[in-house]
Amino acid sequence: MSSRRIEACRASVGAWLASLGEPRGAAVRWPYNAGADRPYSTGATALAVMGMWSAGLLAPMPASRREAISREIRAWQDARTGLFVDPLIGPEHRVGAQHSWEHI
Repeated sequence: MSSRRIEACRASVGAWLASLGEPRGAAVRWPYNAGADRPYSTGATALAVMGMWSAGLLAPMPASRREAISREIRAWQDARTGLFVDPLIGPEHRVGAQHSWEHI
């Protein structure tokens, strides 16, 4: 693949993630898609960050923005268990003790 095509792909991935991210313009959280019921999810945010890393979009990002994303993700980690807990999934969203409707 030509370097020009790679750059075009990188730019389109960045624009697409920017259009979905929350808050707009300085996203630190992402939903699974534009029509998602919830404004963001931990899983989609992790995938967005991995996608940005794979596309080479994290390195040129301002350090303050990378730190804000990192703070947001770390805030979802339970200090006692080390597990990541989605703050938008409550008991009413669960099927049994382990799974949310979103993951079935």
